[in-house]
Amino acid sequence: MKTFLYLLGFLLLCFMLGFSFGRLSEAIALKVRDQYSTAMIKMPDGEVLEVKVRKWSDHGYNDQIKVISEDGKTYLVNSANIILIRDKEE
Repeated sequence: MKTFLYLLGFLLLCFMLGFSFGRLSEAIALKVRDQYSTAMIKMPDGEVLEVKVRKWSDHGYNDQIKVISEDGKTYLVNSANIILIRDKEE
């Protein structure tokens, strides 16, 4: 019984460390991922807005992208209704 508890504790520790390293690698990836300068956002009435992007993020578990514009407005958009544009690097 004691061996079983040690084994269970070890497996739980491995699982927790794996989860922590996974979250750490995700945080690192967020820092080095693409920087976009412009977003084309399709509004519900069909209008298309061109927005200068200050910051953006996606939610890995669904199809939503959040864009914060240079003027401070926040847009939460389905990924089917947005195009993110990065200026050409020289």
